[in-house]
Amino acid sequence: SRLSTIRTNASQLSALVDAFLTKETLDSATFTTSRELIAIDQFLSELIAKRRREVQEHNVTLINSEFAIVDIDRILLERAVINLIENALKHAPGAPVWIACNRSANGYVYIRVVDDGPGIPPDDLNKVLNAFFRGRQTATTQGVGLGLHITNRIIEAHDGTMSISVGEKGGTTILLKLPYNYEATASRTNETLLGVLDTTPASPNGKGR
Repeated sequence: SRLSTIRTNASQLSALVDAFLTKETLDSATFTTSRELIAIDQFLSELIAKRRREVQEHNVTLINSEFAIVDIDRILLERAVINLIENALKHAPGAPVWIACNRSANGYVYIRVVDDGPGIPPDDLNKVLNAFFRGRQTATTQGVGLGLHITNRIIEAHDGTMSISVGEKGGTTILLKLPYNYEATASRTNETLLGVLDTTPASPNGKGR
């Protein structure tokens, strides 16, 4: 209907304006992040649950998420991950999107966003993070080529890196590498373990099992 078309166009225009404003903010010389300590597994779980409620037709699944405390700007990192989800669904409509997060002993967490779409042409891989770049396969999709660029800038602002790879049979994997707070992670892990031990039933000889 005409009303539905107007709403769709208004939503797309709002998204474009938001993208331009976000880029302008990231490019500002006075830009700073507003960080807080957050459990990355809970952050991703809540973000994906919210996404499912808001856009029910999108098939997004968190297949694994390990615990770690990260020092992040919640609003910006949420925007970064949503950009990746929307980018995957835009270029592979109907295809599932999987997200996983693993903690490494090297002090970083690795967030993977994987789709089962056609993948990015090899010639475009080193250009897709550039502002306003739109590859050959984007002629029929909405956007101005800022989504991946903005996500990369956000990750860089968190002292992290972003990389993109394509499988032999298609599909795109975007890898976000972010530092985690080792002391806070270890402290919270110890608290959890102690809590489990405190609730362990005592054995007949009076000692915990």
